[in-house]
Amino acid sequence: MVHHLYANFLENKKVYNLVQGYWQRLFSGLAQERRLQFLPYLNPTTRTGQKDYDGNPIFDAWEKTLNRAVRIIQVAPQGEQLDVSAWLDSIELPDTPTPIPELVIDLALSKESYALAERLISAWLTAGTTKEGMVAMIEREVLRDGS
Repeated sequence: MVHHLYANFLENKKVYNLVQGYWQRLFSGLAQERRLQFLPYLNPTTRTGQKDYDGNPIFDAWEKTLNRAVRIIQVAPQGEQLDVSAWLDSIELPDTPTPIPELVIDLALSKESYALAERLISAWLTAGTTKEGMVAMIEREVLRDGS
């Protein structure tokens, strides 16, 4: 049994904003430990200019020094099982000459999925972690702990 957190985040904008802060604090702490700086890279608004509250993404960050990005997609829990998947992708941003490697984590937030996401993000923000090493970690960690 997993311990879901903020399960109603899609129905309650205040809770949604709290969850965004939750991810922001995690990433800020990991970046600060490594003396890295990051910027959001996706536009969190709808076509009408309103903030989008759909969880995709709930958080995104581009770290310029390592030239890596992280995107967290959060979904509502659908049961009592651990719900998490992760993969590497790439994104093209204006004013960048080449696509940027992106770690994407899709999950229903729980204590257990948060711990797994933290391990993945920490590895991704570590200089020297290769794409191949990250793929191997995703396969090992997500298949062991996730869905």
